[in-house]
Amino acid sequence: MNTLREVIDGTTHRMEVPADRNSPLALGCLGAVTCFFAFGTVVATVALVDVAENSTLETCLAVVWLVIVAALVVGPVVAEGGVRPWGTMVLGVFARRKFLEAATQKDGRIDLRYGFEMFNRRLILFQFDARTIVRVRWNSGQASDRARRDVGDWSVTIWSRRDDGLTASDPHHSRGELGRTVGPSQPKANADELGRSVVELLRGAGIELEPTDAGNEFLVRSGGTRPLGVADSTGQG
Repeated sequence: MNTLREVIDGTTHRMEVPADRNSPLALGCLGAVTCFFAFGTVVATVALVDVAENSTLETCLAVVWLVIVAALVVGPVVAEGGVRPWGTMVLGVFARRKFLEAATQKDGRIDLRYGFEMFNRRLILFQFDARTIVRVRWNSGQASDRARRDVGDWSVTIWSRRDDGLTASDPHHSRGELGRTVGPSQPKANADELGRSVVELLRGAGIELEPTDAGNEFLVRSGGTRPLGVADSTGQG
């Protein structure tokens, strides 16, 4: 896995993030399911328009179908915070490459953005102030826990304080912290490379991170950040 890192205008640090390994499969499955539900919705809508010519059973089935479709769509939309975030999340499944960037603003805020480019537009999956980050960690997932062995489902997560503007309903929250996953589920060696690249990106933006004895976790040093251009006294930045 190769992660390209670059510095833009001296204030924005950016790196490429590999796409999900199952993107082609996800595209086929999601496309088939979408077509199925779209076809069923059209049929149900036509049945309701011509309700006078349909039996009571056909009308009831059409109503039930539309209610099911509405529930399947409305639930995720609400969970993602609106139609636009939900649509961005869906499109993100098909993105060939994603990016992570840390942009320092004039007021000292460090905007951490994770997203992708599609249709000549930048679409952002999440964004928050990197100064609220408390740790970066990569570990195996539930599949390994159930199998009681490593099945190559490691992921990299950036943990931040709850005062970063995210809501309590967001996934991956613990001990007053919120986690955001970067990149796909992948073998441990790849996750280790991606995790260390994320750490270097954040260090370049001024976020002080120190490794723990575990080897797969970096904690924000007391004091949090340093001004851009100031060397790290440990020689790690």
